[in-house]
Order: sequence, then structure tokens, then C-alpha cells
Amino acid sequence: MEFGRVRACLASRAASDAGRSRALAVAPIEDVREIARIQEATAEIVRVRAEGRSLPSLSFPDIRPVLRDASVENIILEPQAFLDIARLLRLVGLVLDATAGLEGAPHFSELRSGLHRLEHLLREIDRTLDDRGDLRDDASPKLRDIRRASVRVRDEARRKLQDILATLDLPQGQGFVTLRNERYVIPVPQGARGRVHGIVHDHSVSGASVFMEPLSAIDLNNRLIELDGEEAEERRRILLALSDQVRAFQEALAENIERLAVLDEWSARAALATDLRMVRPETGPALRLVEARHPVLAEAERGGGTKVVPLDLELEPGKHTLVITGPNMGGKTVALKTIGLVAVMARCGLFVPAGEGTELPLFAAVFADIGDEQSIDQDLSTFKSHLMQMLRALDAAGPAVLVLLDELGAATDPDEGGALGRAVLERLAARGATSIVTTHLGSLKTFAAVEPGALNASMEFDPGTLRPRFRLIVGVPGLSRAIEVARGLGVDEDLLARAQSLIPEEERRAGELLRDLEELRNRAAREVEAAR
Repeated sequence: MEFGRVRACLASRAASDAGRSRALAVAPIEDVREIARIQEATAEIVRVRAEGRSLPSLSFPDIRPVLRDASVENIILEPQAFLDIARLLRLVGLVLDATAGLEGAPHFSELRSGLHRLEHLLREIDRTLDDRGDLRDDASPKLRDIRRASVRVRDEARRKLQDILATLDLPQGQGFVTLRNERYVIPVPQGARGRVHGIVHDHSVSGASVFMEPLSAIDLNNRLIELDGEEAEERRRILLALSDQVRAFQEALAENIERLAVLDEWSARAALATDLRMVRPETGPALRLVEARHPVLAEAERGGGTKVVPLDLELEPGKHTLVITGPNMGGKTVALKTIGLVAVMARCGLFVPAGEGTELPLFAAVFADIGDEQSIDQDLSTFKSHLMQMLRALDAAGPAVLVLLDELGAATDPDEGGALGRAVLERLAARGATSIVTTHLGSLKTFAAVEPGALNASMEFDPGTLRPRFRLIVGVPGLSRAIEVARGLGVDEDLLARAQSLIPEEERRAGELLRDLEELRNRAAREVEAAR
């Protein structure tokens, strides 16, 4: 049923990597109370947003790898790790401030209660590091003194070297102070090399100059290297102390990540519910869908795609089998997938793309055989593939199990396929399962018409335009309309007339009866609409 695409729709509305991971892992939930709790929390967020209370963006860095590193004694975290922690803590503060005083949102409040501001840690990080992750001068008094001394020594070294350059009378642009091997040097032309006493560190690309460290600058450069070493040691000490503080708050930070990820997932559920006009389904024994829509098609419609024709369906308690018939390309498979996806979404604690009044059993399992799993490599024919799926469903069938079978009885002799299909439906019903199947076989239409626990349904077809209307009509079987569909695709009339003449008389009369019933139903529907 491509439930992964529903997960993707949900994940696209999460703001964080942790929230997206949770959305992509959404799966059916065993505990009925947990389903209710998540749905209630989703409803709370929908209501809070509807009241105009905006929540901050839940985009935050996933610091779980950082916390794993921080658990090691004497580890020194990278500056970026501290910036990510600070960003996380600022978001925690925004969430707590934005949701202060919430009323009528117990689940939201419970989640909120597990968030930790850790203001002291946030202040320490902000006091120690700037926005780029560099240590601030006042991260410690010793660091401030070292950096001030470094500035004084560097200035003195540059002045001394500039004075030496002035004595060389070099052409404009050639006299400058630079660094080689972390030491201040000056370029000296080969012809003036004897006028400067010092150490050669490098040659220019052309070879016309050498980069020399004059003897008078050696002590200053040595002092700068000492100061750089002292600064590196002090930097290490400061970051180690800050890393120790992170380790002390490791559990609280991990809980912040978990709570924000859950909140992000809940927010994504609420956003999906709002965007696709979804509702919280009622839980009960009946399977009642009110204007249900395939969630992926509803998402496409929201993006400017084709308008989705809603699906209305009701299977009251005691009705356990629905046989859907109708033309090819009429929407039977989409209807089957819609029913299955709505059932699975409800079991996952998601709202469903349907209208108020939608009621669903919380199915313990959903089995779906949709599409053709034929495989030459595995010596798996279409019929064998369908048969294996049916056997799996039969093995697990029981109360609160939904079985969806596409093209039941197909890919083999129609008489034998119909007999096998009927036997399968009888067995599923005897075990208490709910079965919804699509088929073109007349024998299964007859079965649904005479079996007390079964219903026929059909996909509506417009005989005037020879196009499907994609609307499910419960209570009336449908025609396959292969000849009408072929006519709509441009097949020549001589061939179609010959095909019509080959239809057995009994089937032709049954088809005429179904057409008459369909016309009567359409006429009644028009009269009801006019009266309304």
C-alpha cells in the first residue's frame, strides 16, 4: 500500500533530523491507550495553533553523538559542539516561554515538563565562545593576559622589522613583514643579503629574494611561540572544564533531545492533519469512511494536482465482506489502498484524511495483496503470487484483521478462480476477518448478493462520456465495461460489434439488468439532489 509515502509526507513536516527520523519510523502501535494519547496530543497542538499561539521552529541540532563523546573522561569537545548545545538550550527556553500557561493540553504540558533550561550551562558557553566558536578574550583572566601580551610582542616585532626594512631602501611594494614557520620575517633581495644579519627561512618563487629573520627579532619570535603555547594550553584547560560541565548535564541534555524530537514529531502530525484536512477517527465496531481520500493523492492535490474524488463507505457490524467491481481504470485499486492506508494510519495514532463521523475498528493486522508480484527469477507466476498472499492472509485471519485482495480470482480460469475466491471469502468470514476485494468475476458478484454478511459495491461510470467517475457506490455491483472502455480508447466498431456478439446470452442479459439498475440509481440520485 506504499505506506512509506505516507511516512515521507509526515517527515517532510518535521523541522529536525531527530523529528524526521521519528516520523520515518512511525508504525502501528499495539497499546490502544498509547494510540489515544498520541491522537489527543496531536489534537492539542492543532487546537493551540488554531487559537493563534505560534510555536517556535523546532529545528535543532542532533547532539546525541556529542553526548556520547562527552561521556568519556578527559575528552575535549570541539567548539562547534558547544555552539550546538547552546542552540538547543535556547530553543528549549523559547518552547517553555511560548507554551507557558497552556490550558486544556495535559499531554503537551507533560512533555513540556521534561525540558531543562540549564541556564548556567548556557551562560558558560555564551561567556566562553563567540558565535564563530572562537574563545572570547575574557573566557579566563589568564587567557586575557596571554592574548594582551601576544599583541604587545607582535606589535614590537613588526615595528622592529619595519625599521630594518627602511634601512634597505627597497622599491615600493617589496618591503613588508610576513610569517614563515610561525616566525616574523622580511624579504631581502639577494644583493642586499649581506646587509642583514639573521636566519634564512625561505626563498621567493623567482629566487630573487630570501625571507630572513633578523637576529634582533629572534627573541621576540621565541617569546611569541612561548605565548602561543601558553594560549593553547589555556584553551585546552578552558574547553576541558566546559566539556566536564556538559558531562555533568548529560542526562538532562539527552532528555531535552528526546522531548524536542517527540514534540517535533507531534507537530508534524498536527501539520499533516491541518494541511490535508484530516480528522481523528472514532473507534468502534463499524467500518465507516466519510469522504476518505488517499493521503498521497490528497498531498498531490494540495500541491496543485488532480482533485481527489472522496470515498464513502460503511460496513456495519455483521457485514464482513465487500466485493468491489466496475471498469478497468475506474479507481478500484485506489479505493482499496485508501481503505487500507486509513486503517493503518489510525493504528499508528495518525489522524486520517476523511470527514467527521469516520469510524474504524483498530485492526490488529492488515493484509494486502495489491499488484502483480510475478518473478521469472523466482519462478513465481502471477497466479502463484496471489495464491501465496491469500494463504498468508488465511493463516493469520481472525477478528480485527483486515484483508485487502486486488483482482481476486484473476490470472487463472474464471470458473475455478471464482470458486477459489468464494472459498477464500467464506473462510475469512468464518474466522471473523473483514475482507474487501476487487474483482471482475460475475460469480463473486453473485456471492456478495446472496451472502448475508457480504455487500456488493461498484465504481461509478459515466456511460455518456465513457469515463469513470471514481466514486464508490455501495450496494450495487458494477460492470467491467471492457467494450465501452475500448470504444473510448478508439478501438474500431467492427471489432467491438464482433466482441459484443460473442458474449453469452445470459451474461448479456445480466449486463443489461445492471445497466438498468445503474440508470435507475443515477436518476434517483439526480432527483434527490434536485429536491435537496
